Amino acid sequence: MSQPTSQKSKNSSNLSQDVRFYPHGSGKEGQVMTFMKVKKHLILKLQREFEYGSDIAATIRDGVLFDIDKELPVKKVSQALDGSVRAAEQESYDRVFKEKIKEYVKRDLKLNENLKKTFALIFQSYCSATMQRRLEEHPEFELSIQDDPIKLMEAIAQLMHEPIRAVYPYSAVTEAMKRFINIKQKDDEDIVGFMERFSQQKNILQSHLGSDFLGEFVQSTRDYKECNDESERKIMKRIHSIHGLPMCSYLQKIRRNMGI
Repeated sequence: MSQPTSQKSKNSSNLSQDVRFYPHGSGKEGQVMTFMKVKKHLILKLQREFEYGSDIAATIRDGVLFDIDKELPVKKVSQALDGSVRAAEQESYDRVFKEKIKEYVKRDLKLNENLKKTFALIFQSYCSATMQRRLEEHPEFELSIQDDPIKLMEAIAQLMHEPIRAVYPYSAVTEAMKRFINIKQKDDEDIVGFMERFSQQKNILQSHLGSDFLGEFVQSTRDYKECNDESERKIMKRIHSIHGLPMCSYLQKIRRNMGI
């Protein structure tokens, strides 16, 4: 039984999604996937295709170099009382330890090798041509970004969310506020996908304004004024400053999409 045309086009659209990073305001080019979705795709590829891929995948996921020293083998010492038994047991332990050390050294070397391979993979396969050009124009590209996939991902995140050629110093903040306020759920987008995009825009806005940018507003609310416990007030201010506006905005958009 053939699929309806609408279903076919939807499946085709899903299969042809552009899994690349695009810089902010790149004309006809547009970011199809969020930064986090492309990052997740990259991490899965590293885990699946790179030797000792879990180590470099953890590096990209956490934004810090995987601590390979924690995997350093510890030599086991026989506690047998009988001398001949202890010698035989220790010989076995030493043999195992030697093999583990070989594996550890290979894993350590591979992590360093994978850092450069991952940089090349991200830059060549996961960045649009415009993103590549913007990265190469970055003042820190040759000094600290080149060959460092962690720094590269940080620069990509910044370029995706900020107008690099802003004329006025407040342009990035204004743009972040506009994108946060105007974000809408797409017709073919599920609630999880929308929530991910919404969270990304919320984080961008907070990176510009700080997590306490609604602090004074929270202090003017009735709940805050009626609270006499100073510790509760601090918690209220912190939580409402970070989550109050985003949650209210999110619920309003969901209600609007559901026709409530």
